[in-house]
Amino acid sequence: MLEDSRVVLRQEDVTKLVRKGEPNSYDVILLDVDNGPVAMVSANNSSLYSEFGVRSIRNLLKPGGRVVFWSATPDKAFEKRLQKAGFSVKGVPAAAKRAAYWLFVADLV
Repeated sequence: MLEDSRVVLRQEDVTKLVRKGEPNSYDVILLDVDNGPVAMVSANNSSLYSEFGVRSIRNLLKPGGRVVFWSATPDKAFEKRLQKAGFSVKGVPAAAKRAAYWLFVADLV
């Protein structure tokens, strides 16, 4: 799947990419940053989960685009921020080995 010519992997500071990215340039964005919107390890990452950050990510997506946020836990306030920014949101429980996680799957409406 990663070898698919349509897939572009970027390894860089995602906060800078979100701020400076080209609007309407991504079909899907998958974010596994920090521990999610609540359990921050690095305060620098909080901007991604703010109203401004969520709107900035929305602007990077093409119409009908999707963003998925990995999180250590569910967070109703974050779901509401995503909805306010124009996403339909589905929380999906996920498990890896012995730990449980949460995915926020957000589609542009």
